[in-house]
Amino acid sequence: MAVAIFTFMQCRNDATEPTVEDNASLQEHAELAYEYARVHDMNTRYAFFTDYGIISGKPRFYIWDYEKGRVIYKTHAMHGPGMGSTAEKPVFSNKIGSNCSSLGKFEVTREPGATMTRAMRLKGLDRCNSNAYCRGLMIHGAYWVNNNKWRASIPLNDVACQGCVTLTTDGSARVRNIVMSEDKPILLWNFCSNGLA
Repeated sequence: MAVAIFTFMQCRNDATEPTVEDNASLQEHAELAYEYARVHDMNTRYAFFTDYGIISGKPRFYIWDYEKGRVIYKTHAMHGPGMGSTAEKPVFSNKIGSNCSSLGKFEVTREPGATMTRAMRLKGLDRCNSNAYCRGLMIHGAYWVNNNKWRASIPLNDVACQGCVTLTTDGSARVRNIVMSEDKPILLWNFCSNGLA
């Protein structure tokens, strides 16, 4: 059964850089995400994806529109600096205090962060991200991403990102507009295109 399979897959840190046009993994995740959202009474119009298999100097966060059957927006996203992560290769963890990004499926809530009122708190839906809410993980924007997205990879910065899905400020605003306009919670799925996770 699909739900049981994709929950336990792990990400490898192989360096791959697919584009959205040829990213079969994104297409596969979009199909699985739709079914997950349908079964769990979540939003079936939109889904968000972060493909950490793509280096951070390239757009790797996607907004998928199921009515149009495609990505309608993509932007840069940085990863957390914890546990030996480098700008080129993230290390993933669910551990409290790790400052690492986490993989898996999340519910994007309308709840703001403690100090970032335009951020949206994340609730982990898998065992590999079950601490997301108590870690205070969010989707939010940062000028650090805006100012460094031209680089081959975005330098790590524990002020801008402590494991959150940290986007350009434009990306964060687009996400927030969708989240606040929809009735049902939207699914975010962080994965690596070089391994279903």
